[in-house]
Amino acid sequence: MNIAMLLRRSASDHADRIALGRDDTQVGYAQYADTGARFAAHLLAHGLEPGERVGFFLPNTLDYLPGLLGVWQAGGVGVPLNVLFPDAPLRHAILDSGATAVVCLPDDVERLQRLLGDAPVRLL
Repeated sequence: MNIAMLLRRSASDHADRIALGRDDTQVGYAQYADTGARFAAHLLAHGLEPGERVGFFLPNTLDYLPGLLGVWQAGGVGVPLNVLFPDAPLRHAILDSGATAVVCLPDDVERLQRLLGDAPVRLL
């Protein structure tokens, strides 16, 4: 049993209970599990292989956790990346981790493309 299985079980047993909350936003277990499953399906449809590393270059938002759950459900490994990293340490963290993909916000795509250059990392 792993954390993704435990969260799916909680979603089944406690669908309407609050799983995640921040400020005025709350997410129930069912929504959390559903969002994670949809992201897992997206990753698998785009060729994620078991054990592949997926970086998360996101601020502290509620989107981070369902994304991480989706990576786990798809068989991947989540790599947290600090949004406050300067360019050189960020590039090193992505490449040294072996990440083949990075989840990011649209506003960060240009920066990541610039600092990754021709590295074989796709941006999601």
